Amino acid sequence: MTRSVYIKFEMKKYLMAIVCSVCVLFAQAQLLPNLGGQRAGTSAFNFLKLNYNPRATAMAGASAAMPGDAFSAAANPAAIIDVKDLSFAISSQQYYAGANTSYLAAVVPTKHYSAWAFQLQSYRTDAMEKRTEFQPYGTGEYFYGQNIALGLSYSKVLSDYFSYGISAKYIYEGIDNFKVHSGVVDLGFLYKTDFKDLKFAVLLSNFGINTKIDGETNTLVAFNNSNPDINAYAAPTLFKMGVSFVPYQSGRNKLLFATELQHPNDNSENIRVGLEYSWMDLFFVRGGFKLGLKDQSTPTFGAGIRTHFGRYPLNVIYAADPHPYLGFAQQIGVSIALTKENR
Repeated sequence: MTRSVYIKFEMKKYLMAIVCSVCVLFAQAQLLPNLGGQRAGTSAFNFLKLNYNPRATAMAGASAAMPGDAFSAAANPAAIIDVKDLSFAISSQQYYAGANTSYLAAVVPTKHYSAWAFQLQSYRTDAMEKRTEFQPYGTGEYFYGQNIALGLSYSKVLSDYFSYGISAKYIYEGIDNFKVHSGVVDLGFLYKTDFKDLKFAVLLSNFGINTKIDGETNTLVAFNNSNPDINAYAAPTLFKMGVSFVPYQSGRNKLLFATELQHPNDNSENIRVGLEYSWMDLFFVRGGFKLGLKDQSTPTFGAGIRTHFGRYPLNVIYAADPHPYLGFAQQIGVSIALTKENR
């Protein structure tokens, strides 16, 4: 047996093992009870769990092992090393119940097999009317919820196949007269192979200390002006293991498969599965499923197009995340790369 035939045989065994493992995880998600759901609602800063990358949103959030782009700082900081030119990304989402999310990022590659990224995440609620025990239909006054995360990411290549990334984020959360400041850290690893663009990823995101919101109000209890007793809550720490590869590529057609297992500290484990079809690397169609999440069985979907803004490559991405009870969340994003040959 020649060396090339032996390598192909070994890689086929690895691929078969991965497929079998994924099938076992899918079966587990469908057959076993949904354990951990009793932890729902036990963390703060839940806006950090949202997908600010529309590509990831369209693929049900299976983004940990996906190839890097200008949005990767929000998915896995280890993947920003794939960005070879100065790049910018922006996205906006009409979320459920009138809320809105926004994202802004810049990725700066360096000459030393590393890259830096800056990101801004924002979540804002619609106007909500204040209510009291004696005015349950509203006082005529309104308030908003505002959440902001400012992050700085760094990624470094350790070998031809292995890279890591780390992000430090400052977080602000405010609602009416209450506010809190805190910080979290993301740590990601990405391993690449030469077989069908196969990638493995491990990510720990939103790791931080317990925090307590501060503030006072005279409207929660009309006859008592004392401050309510609010406990300290943990950040929504999330551990991910992901895989992505290209099972089919022929001529102008390419199919990317991505999946990941998510283990949150405030809910049950769940699995995300996503597919991306591309034609000539110019037009993209995406879809995904969330497995193991109660009341979130509706598939996600989206599309994208790669064009040019003047001389610079431009990506326009659309994603939709329907929910059977909350509504239809839509997201659009744009990224641009200032390629060196055009600068």
